[in-house]
Amino acid sequence: MSNRHYRLFSVVSLLADTPGYVTMQTLAERLNVSKRTVQKDISQLEQWASTHDFDGRLSIIKKPGFGISLRLVDMTSQDLLDRLARDFQDGRYGGNYERRLEIAKYLLLSHDDLTIQFLADQFYISKSVVIKDLAWVSKWVMQYGLSVTKCQNRGIRIEGSEQKRRGAIAALIDLTGKQSILPDDVYDLAIRNDVDVLRLDLERFYAGLYSNCKVDVGKVAEIIHNAERQFGFYLMDSYYTGLLIHLSVAVERLIRGQSLTAVDDEPLIGADTREADIAAYISNRIEEAFHIHVPDGERSYICIHIMGAELPDPTVSTQETHSSHINQFISLYVQLMEALTGIAFSQDEALSSSLAGHIKASIYRLRSGLSRHDYRPLPPSTKGQRLFQAVWAGRYYYRVFFHTEPNDEELHAVYLYFQQSLRRLVHPCKAVFLYDSDILKAEEAYVPLAALSHLEIVDTCLWNHFPSQQFSQCDLVITASDKVTSPVPVAQIHLPPTEADLKQLQTVIDRLRYRSVYTPASPPAPMGIAWIPMAVKTMEAVSETLFEMLARQGFDSSSLSRESIELERNGRILVIGSYALVPIYLPQITAFYAYGISLPAPISVGEGHASRIIFLLFDEPADPGQLKAAPYTDFMNGLIHEVAPAPVPPDTDGAKEST
Repeated sequence: MSNRHYRLFSVVSLLADTPGYVTMQTLAERLNVSKRTVQKDISQLEQWASTHDFDGRLSIIKKPGFGISLRLVDMTSQDLLDRLARDFQDGRYGGNYERRLEIAKYLLLSHDDLTIQFLADQFYISKSVVIKDLAWVSKWVMQYGLSVTKCQNRGIRIEGSEQKRRGAIAALIDLTGKQSILPDDVYDLAIRNDVDVLRLDLERFYAGLYSNCKVDVGKVAEIIHNAERQFGFYLMDSYYTGLLIHLSVAVERLIRGQSLTAVDDEPLIGADTREADIAAYISNRIEEAFHIHVPDGERSYICIHIMGAELPDPTVSTQETHSSHINQFISLYVQLMEALTGIAFSQDEALSSSLAGHIKASIYRLRSGLSRHDYRPLPPSTKGQRLFQAVWAGRYYYRVFFHTEPNDEELHAVYLYFQQSLRRLVHPCKAVFLYDSDILKAEEAYVPLAALSHLEIVDTCLWNHFPSQQFSQCDLVITASDKVTSPVPVAQIHLPPTEADLKQLQTVIDRLRYRSVYTPASPPAPMGIAWIPMAVKTMEAVSETLFEMLARQGFDSSSLSRESIELERNGRILVIGSYALVPIYLPQITAFYAYGISLPAPISVGEGHASRIIFLLFDEPADPGQLKAAPYTDFMNGLIHEVAPAPVPPDTDGAKEST
C-alpha cells in the first residue's frame, strides 16, 4: 500500500472512530500533513464512495465551522475499512478516471465478450455505474477508430482492426502509467531515474496487463539484451521499458492467434539503416523463440521504437541533415517564441540543430506511447514563466505537422532547449570598477558589487590609472568618481554602495545583458473575449456545456467526443494566474476562436485552479503548407497579453532601464 493509500486509510479510521465532527486542522495535525492535502484526501474519499453502491449506509457530512463527520448505518467502521482495503489490494481505487481506464484495458485485452455483471463484480460497483463507465469508454476508444458493441446473450466487446486496437493499447499504457500497473512497493522505486523497474520484476509487471500470460517476458528481455550486445548500444530505461511493453503485448496477441495487420500509415524506414537491422534481428529472434511469424507492420513498429531512442552511430556524421518538414516546424516555433518573448532566438545557430535532433526522436516517442511515466517536471521559476507560456503555445505546431500532442515531459524538454539558448545569447555583463579613494575603501565596496547577479568585474583600479583603450572591452564602468569619461555606460555609486545603488545597478546590468537580443514588442490589440458567466463547480461541467453549445452549432460529434476525452491528457491545459487556457482541435474551424467562461469561484483545472476558463478553438490543416504563421502568432500573442502582463527580459523582474 502506498503512502497515499495509508494516509487515506488513516483518515477513514479517524473519522469512523471519532464521534461528532473532526476539523481539517485536527486531521492535518494528526496525520502530519497540510490542510490542503487533507482536503484532497476527503475529495478522493467522496469520489470513491460515490462510485460504490452503499444504499445509504455511508454518508460523508461537511458542516462549516464544525468539520467533517462520517455517518455509518448498518455498517461498522471495520466493514468500511475492509471494503477500502480490498479496493487498494485489487488496485481498483482511484476514482472514475482510473476505473474507466481499467475497464478499457479489460475490453481491449480480453479475447472473450464481457458482461456488465462481470465488470460490476470486478470493481464492486453497481450495473448503473458500469453503464455510465461504458459510455465514457465508448467515447475514448472512438478516437482510435474503435467502437464498443453490445451483443444480446453474448456481452460487450470492442470492434475494430487489430492495427487500431494496438494504437489504443499503446495509448492506454501511456495514460495509466506505472503507478496504476505496478505494485506500490515497486512504484516507489520507479520514481528514481536510475532504476529500471522492468529489469527488477518482469513477470509481476506483465501480469498487470494479462491475467493468463502466455509470454515468457524474461525471454523477450533477453532478446533485447542480446541485440544490445550484438549491435553495441544500450537503451536507456524509458526506451527499454517502452520496447519491452510493446514486444510483450505483440507476442502475446500473436500467440493467441490475433494476427496483426499492416500499418495503415506506415512510416518510411530505410532498409539499410542501423535501426532497421536491429529491428530485423529482434523480430527474427522472437520468431525463433515463440514459433510465430512477425509481420512487416510489426517490424516497422519495432524499428520506430529503436529510432525513437536515437542510438549513437559512429558511422553517421553528427552534422546530420534533417528533413525540410522538421526545419519548417522549428522555424515557425522560433518565430512564435520571438513574438511572444521579445528574445531573438534566431541569432542562436546551435538552437535549430539541437531542436531538430530532439524533435526527430521525440515524435517517434510520442506516437509510439513512449514516455517517462515517473517524470515530474519542475515548474518554471517566476522569471521563466513567460518563456514556458510561449513554449506551450507552440504545441499547436505539433498537431499541424505531426498529428500528435506534446506531454509534460516534451514541453519541459523544449523549454530547457530555449532556456539553454538564452544562456548562450545572454552573457555576463563585463564591468570595471574605478575608484578615487584609498584601496581599503575600494575593497569594502568591491565585495557587494561582486555579489551582484550576472556581473563580471574584469578590473579594479584608480580611475586615472585605467588605460583608455580598454574601455571598449567592457560593457559598463562602475565608479564613485565624477571625473570618469567613457565610451561605454557609466554607473555612479556611493562608497560604500547603498542598497539603492545596488538595486539600480542590477537593473542596468540586466538591461545591458539583453540589449543585443531583446526587443520589447508593442502590445497587440485587445482580444475582446466575450465572457459567458457560468455557475458550476467542476471542469467537467464547464466542458460539457461548451461541447453541447458546439454540437448545436453543427460541429462533428466524433471530434467533440475525442476532444472531451483529450482534455484529460497531461500538459494540455495551461494555467496563468486565475486563467486557464484549454485548446480544442476541430477540423471545421476556419479561424481561431476564444470562448471565455467566467466562474464565481476557482475550480480545479489541469495542474492548478482558475476561475476564468478560455477555450481555444483551433483548426487541423491536413497539410502544414496550408498553415499561415502570422494569424496564429498574432492570436496567441494577443491572448497571452490578455491574461498576463507584457513580457520583460526574463532575468530583470520587471526593472526599468536606468538613465
